Amino acid sequence: MIEYIHPKKVVCNYGNHDRRFANYFAKNLDTDILELMPDTSLELIFVDGFKHYDKRSKSKVWYEPLVNIFEDIDIQYVDDWKCKIGKTWFVHPLAYRQAILATAEKAKDYLQDTDRDGFDCVTMAHTHMIGDSKRGYVRLLEQGAFANVDKMNYMDGKLTKPQKEGFAVICQDKYGNLIENKTKIISLN
Repeated sequence: MIEYIHPKKVVCNYGNHDRRFANYFAKNLDTDILELMPDTSLELIFVDGFKHYDKRSKSKVWYEPLVNIFEDIDIQYVDDWKCKIGKTWFVHPLAYRQAILATAEKAKDYLQDTDRDGFDCVTMAHTHMIGDSKRGYVRLLEQGAFANVDKMNYMDGKLTKPQKEGFAVICQDKYGNLIENKTKIISLN
């Protein structure tokens, strides 16, 4: 994605898949060893780097963290499921509702109870669906998955709607207000 859009700045927050990393280790490792591990795999990818151990070939490959690979881009990892930039919230909650935009609306309701400064947009990853609507003064966007969903077979046989590939383009003015007519969802399938 970074190579695709060449941004000046990248901000990444975690989602439910990333929390599975910590939850698995919390169930299966001693607490002393847990302190050696990050909470999510994204910390390794964005900040720390990691070694991939290929058991078959008995080799190790070092992967630099993205902050080192894209030195001319401001890359920030936010250790939370939500992140506010300007007046737009970017969220990947653990909660889920099946209807299109229902999870985004639930996130909006939560944020309206907790964000005293106000916001004009909630952009959500999580459902692997695409949607764009307005609830009151807040624009709700479900951005789809920026991944090859054909290779994600964990929903196979569960009779769910097909996953959508896509991403959101969020445009803001210099004060962080959403520019409605330039903000959009890009569908890739």
